[in-house]
Amino acid sequence: MKSCFRLRFGCFVFALLVVLGLLSCTSEEELYDNRKELLIYCGSTMTCAVEDAARLFEQRYPQVRIKVLHGGTELLRRCIQRNQVGDLYLPGVEESLNDCDQQGRILERHWIGCNRLVVMVPKGNPLHVPADLSVLVNPRYRTALGKDQSGAIGVVTKQLLVERGLYDKAMNHASFYGNNANDLVRCVREGMVDVTLNWYGVALWEENSAKVDVLPLDAEDFPPYKLVIALLNFSHYPQLAREFISLLESAEGQDIFRRYGLEK
Repeated sequence: MKSCFRLRFGCFVFALLVVLGLLSCTSEEELYDNRKELLIYCGSTMTCAVEDAARLFEQRYPQVRIKVLHGGTELLRRCIQRNQVGDLYLPGVEESLNDCDQQGRILERHWIGCNRLVVMVPKGNPLHVPADLSVLVNPRYRTALGKDQSGAIGVVTKQLLVERGLYDKAMNHASFYGNNANDLVRCVREGMVDVTLNWYGVALWEENSAKVDVLPLDAEDFPPYKLVIALLNFSHYPQLAREFISLLESAEGQDIFRRYGLEK
């Protein structure tokens, strides 16, 4: 009788432990499946920095998952206007926020870093390209230019070249047109072109740093462009989005941005 009781009691305890274990697993799975998701529209140059910050944020807020949608700034802006979903928008230049702002899509703006314009060449600058916009119309060099309809680098390139009366000639001379900064650095990295105008930050990415060099432009003529992140008015989790912005503004966030050449 005692052995039978012990057997039944042992079975009961085992079954209880199994049930508790299943409940524990279910709760964990439910926590994972029910995480709140923040959607960030991010210009291609800032992708690595924002994704690093996102992983840090997720460690601190395990109930949150961050999805980073990256690409050309202008393409992202049109995506926001068409779909009207998401929480944050970080374009390559602040002026790309203006259309969204005029349509009442933006609740807040926060300055979190800077984009710096450079002349980009293959490692070692084998053709001794000078740091000057005139190289984009020089027949000695194969060039790549950004498209102003898709990325911030294309918008800025067009503005600068139009101001100097070089835009049409440069566009006709270019052998490649990139949608964003990542396209342009790839052209230089893979030897498709000799020079392009691009953002400094992408030159620091692991896959690019050993393959490309940057030639800084005069800071007075080409000052840094502010990186401003916007909280969108259709955000489902505006307070969590503000917490993420606070991380980017913090010393830890600025260290991440500094690592990718994007600090204030």
